[in-house]
Amino acid sequence: MLQWDEPYSLYHGPANRLVADFIGKAAYLSGMVVDSRHRDTVFGRIRLPLPLAAESGHWLQMMIRPHELTLGEKGQLTGRVLSRWFRDTDTLYLVELPTSEELLASAPSSLHLEEGQQVGVTLNATHPLLFDTQSARRLT
Repeated sequence: MLQWDEPYSLYHGPANRLVADFIGKAAYLSGMVVDSRHRDTVFGRIRLPLPLAAESGHWLQMMIRPHELTLGEKGQLTGRVLSRWFRDTDTLYLVELPTSEELLASAPSSLHLEEGQQVGVTLNATHPLLFDTQSARRLT
């Protein structure tokens, strides 16, 4: 057993990537530590809510849940819709970023995007979870 806790805590505070992937859909963005409070990603410099015990230049992965992205006409980045899954009140989209990284994003089902369509992507992660690239252990 890797982690024993309430479902809410497992979803929002998984001990490692295996637990995170088991309990819900997620994608991971690579990024580099700038200092104890910042890291650089394809979305730009992200301020971390808590100091990070990792050295500058260390590579990490930031977990992104589908609800932490907003899709629309404009965004921080432009991505391309690779796939979509209608799920009643929302649609789950697989979006490829300019770096070739792929993220899952959920959007209201009233937003209809076609596969291959360009779409604006905005990151809304207020409490990003960071994982060590080598050990997959959660750092924040």
